[in-house]
This record gives sequence, structure tokens and C-alpha cells, in this order.
Amino acid sequence: MSKVTKLLITKLAGVLDPVQKNLAVDVWDEKQKLRPELKDQIMRHIANIIPRQDIMGVYILGSITGYKYTETSDIDVNIFARNYDPSMREKANQVNGFHSYGGRHPVNLFISEYKDKLPNWQDAVFGVYNVLKNDWEMIPPGRENFRDPQLEFKMEIDLASSIARQFTDKVEKVKTDVHSLNKLKKFKWAIPGLSNWYYKKKRNKIKDQLTDLAVMAQGLEDDRKFEYAWGWGTPRKNFRNIVYKLIEHGPHGELFLKLEKIDLPNQFGDEIQNKYRYKYATYRPTQNDKATYIFNKLKTRQ
Repeated sequence: MSKVTKLLITKLAGVLDPVQKNLAVDVWDEKQKLRPELKDQIMRHIANIIPRQDIMGVYILGSITGYKYTETSDIDVNIFARNYDPSMREKANQVNGFHSYGGRHPVNLFISEYKDKLPNWQDAVFGVYNVLKNDWEMIPPGRENFRDPQLEFKMEIDLASSIARQFTDKVEKVKTDVHSLNKLKKFKWAIPGLSNWYYKKKRNKIKDQLTDLAVMAQGLEDDRKFEYAWGWGTPRKNFRNIVYKLIEHGPHGELFLKLEKIDLPNQFGDEIQNKYRYKYATYRPTQNDKATYIFNKLKTRQ
């Protein structure tokens, strides 16, 4: 396994996190209860979104409730609200990512509608902590129950690394072509009109390359959106998620995240809409032309 892949593994969340000796001490106290300051912080944020009488359940899930975490692993809080309104989730998204009290863990709130009963969390891989009761619904399995992710997911990581390298190679090719495009502006052509023709051809080629990258990014994101519809904090063991994480934390992770948000039919022109009409028929237009933004961003980095 390459040094780059080993480095990436230390940054990945959930199933790829290293196995630790103890629960996170900046989240859990010596009695393995949620630290009071952190509990108060979480409940204050929730109370700013949901009336207290409508907060029916608050649960912490995910790797932070077990022995596979890092100092920056997310604290995923699943909340069930009576009289649920979609605006609640929008308000949560506006504050998500705030750092935990006394730690570096981003805290994320995922709000769902309360439907007469609360889940039993029988499929949880790690522990499940009931914040309202201040006790465990499911005690975290011992660290002996988890294998080193470098061994458990060796085949998946090796193959995913190969795909992630393909993404990196394609981005580097785009950057090289953008650099060549900039040189064309300074080149003096002997045949009138040839300059504009070649420049347009080169630019269209770059747009096609960016489209291929966007299709790759959005294909991976589609799979994750389906799983996250069931709530946050559940480990994602599927292969696409491992590929996604390797690219997201790779050298071009920022570009990857921008590409997955591009509305291909509207931002790359009618020819792209015809080419990808079925797959992207439900995508809504975005306010900013991110395709042009990325194109210009690549140019300025040369």
C-alpha cells in the first residue's frame, strides 16, 4: 500500500478510522457518559431549531460512539421532532459543523419526523447514546470486535486507490490543457481565424474533461445521498464510499466537491444536456456558474 493511501486512511471517517484503545476522552467522561458541557452545547443548538416540547428523541451514533475514531471525527446527532417541518432541517444545515465543546469534533444535527415510535437501532455497528436519557441505548462493542481497517478493507482500498488515482490523473491532464490554452492567447498565427477556431476547440475539450470528472463525482455522491437519507452516523461500508473518501481527502478534494454540485445540463450547455439527459433530468439549476468558476480557478493556478 502506498504512503499516500496510508496517510489518507488516517483522515477517513467511520469504517476506515483506526482502532483506538479508549473512547474519545473529549466526548465521554470517566464513567463513559456524555460530557455535561458537550450535552448542554448540543441541546442548546437543538432548542434553537425545535421547541423543547417537540424534541422526542436525541441520539448520537457513528464512529465517535465506539473505538474507531480520530480527533476530528464527526459527532452525528440524530433528532426526532414532533410537528416536524422541513425548515428545521434547513436550519440545522446552517449550523452543522460547529466544533464540540473542548474538542475538534464537528457536530452535525440530522432532524427527522417523529412517527409515533423511536427506532431500536438494532443495525447499529457502533454504540448508540440517548442524549435525553443520558445513557446508552446500545453499549459500544469492545475494541477487540474491530479489525485494523488496513487489513479489513485491503482489497477495497487498493482498488479504490486505483480509481482515485484515475481522478487525480484526469485533473492533472485538465490543468495541463488549461496551461496550454493560456499559451494560445500569446501565440501569433499566420492564418487568420485559425487562432479562434483552435482556441474554441481546446476549450470545448476541457469542458468535456470537466464533464467526465463531474459525472464521476456525482455518481459517487448519488450513492451516498441514498444512504444518508436514512440518517447520519451509520458506517458506510460500500465500495463507492471508500472511493469517495479517498478522492475527497486527496490532492484535488476541493475540486471534487465543487464538481459534484455542478448542474451539468444548465452549466455545461445544451450538448451536455442531450448527452446526459436521462441521468441529470431532475437536477435543478444553481445560482452560480460553477463550471466557469472551476475553469477560471484552474487557469489562475498555472
